[in-house]
Amino acid sequence: MIIETLSTFPGMYASVMGSSMMRIAQEKGILEFKAHDLRDWTHDRHRTTDDDPYGGGDGLVMKCEPIFEAHDAIASTGPRPTTVFLSPCGEPFDDAVACELAREERLLFVCGHYEGIDERANALADRVISLGDYVLTSGELASMVVIDAAVRKLPGVLGAETGALGESFADGLLEYPQYTRPATFRGMDVPPVLLSGDHAAVARWRRERSLERTARLRPSWSVRSFRAPTSSCSKRWGRRPRRRRRASLKRAAHRPLERRRESFSARSDCDGEFHAERLGRRVGCRAVRRRGVVSLAVLATQRPVGFTRRAWRG
Repeated sequence: MIIETLSTFPGMYASVMGSSMMRIAQEKGILEFKAHDLRDWTHDRHRTTDDDPYGGGDGLVMKCEPIFEAHDAIASTGPRPTTVFLSPCGEPFDDAVACELAREERLLFVCGHYEGIDERANALADRVISLGDYVLTSGELASMVVIDAAVRKLPGVLGAETGALGESFADGLLEYPQYTRPATFRGMDVPPVLLSGDHAAVARWRRERSLERTARLRPSWSVRSFRAPTSSCSKRWGRRPRRRRRASLKRAAHRPLERRRESFSARSDCDGEFHAERLGRRVGCRAVRRRGVVSLAVLATQRPVGFTRRAWRG
């Protein structure tokens, strides 16, 4: 994967891209990174990249001429880059966006500064991304976050092959609590189930804690994404009749705070994940569509009640 940045302060990337997993990814040949200096495409003695805004106002606006020239020069060699602008006005950045960026062959991040970038430069953008509803000093800081989140998704970057799959948001939920040695510290004990050696019980405990944490810390979340069961659980479910097996592929059931229910549809992609889209609020039940088969379920937005058969009807 090739990642390039275009900014007025390329030296800001030295510490981040030269440390930890970003350095390892480059040493392994998984990532090729280069920071371009926007001032290399200016033509005045002061290497000016900004000017006063039309209509008046505070601050300076980055000029569009050097950005266009730099983009044309960078894109003229190698595969066509996916150009990403960082702006508070962009689409919210989340784990799904990071996965999409990780699938790109080449990324070019154009980083704004001061009061932003001349609006005409947005014609170059394939995507405009925002980290949130706040303002940073520069786009370099935002691009570092996006680059890190995307690069860690690449195969071989993390030590464990499935390291990124169990993290928060990977399956639409927050990650379960983690513990390590010692087993007891200042009166705080590691949950006994994690010391039992029962892998099935550990998996159930982690799933339950993940659901509980998501409902408590993200109460506004609805259904986001679901992953079909794997390993030994899949084998056990595979011996059930088709009707029961379909009902067993259920997602987290939540009990709504106000007993209000909504309808939604779910679809499966090539990776086995089920993605749900809200269709509308109504009194009744949620209709889950899976490969043309409609099952009825009660799915909530608040406290999880676990994987109960009562929540699903085939």
